[in-house]
Amino acid sequence: MNTPHIIASLTALLTRECDQVMSLVDVLSDEQACLIHMHADRVMELAVQKEAFMHELERLSRQRLSLCAQNGGGNTPLELDAWMRQLAANDLNLHCLIENFKGSLRQAQRLNNLNGTLVAEQLATLQQRMTIIHQASQVNPPVTYGPNGLLGAASPFTQRSAIR
Repeated sequence: MNTPHIIASLTALLTRECDQVMSLVDVLSDEQACLIHMHADRVMELAVQKEAFMHELERLSRQRLSLCAQNGGGNTPLELDAWMRQLAANDLNLHCLIENFKGSLRQAQRLNNLNGTLVAEQLATLQQRMTIIHQASQVNPPVTYGPNGLLGAASPFTQRSAIR
């Protein structure tokens, strides 16, 4: 087992993963801003970017797991974690890189969870508004606007007062 070579390979993989996670954090932050400001078109663009980063992170994670298995560390996520901790015990740079990577992943997960909550809240609000509009449209004659966009006969406003 050539430990310096293994540490170098693991360091290279983790460095690429850290870069990907930080790019993902940037996208998630942009997504959050777009959700808050209701920029739906931009949210869709960011979703495509987010998916690409997630696929690349999955690919790099599989490479890291393969490196672990090839070097006697096992082939499960728990074995990978133990193997990396064992290597990092003797290499401060690797230790710091692993901690940075895990912290970045936690940050990305928090942002993604928060964005999911924002989406759920906005969807609930939209559904409430649609229900109100649907219920108002069922009143015959409509109290506000009818299906043709004109004021209903039962409206307290005249066509002229609504224009003002």
